[in-house]
Amino acid sequence: MAYIPRQVSLLEFAVTRLRGKSMTDWIKLVFTLAGVAIITWSSVQNLEYRMTKLESGFEEHLDKHDAQYDQIQKTMTQIQIELSRQAR
Repeated sequence: MAYIPRQVSLLEFAVTRLRGKSMTDWIKLVFTLAGVAIITWSSVQNLEYRMTKLESGFEEHLDKHDAQYDQIQKTMTQIQIELSRQAR
């Protein structure tokens, strides 16, 4: 009869591999995971800060455009009034 290897789940495989690690390997793993967590947190904070700055800058930009639009609208109205007076 041929040997049929037993199917091992991924979780079971990971657990057996981790149980076989020494203390120095665990410490290396913990420091690596902590470093990745710190770098990820820092990147997210930096991205959040940049997005906040971008949003506030965009709001100021839109406010300036609204003010320019209002000024142009007033000027166009005055020109139309002046043209209608001259047409009479």
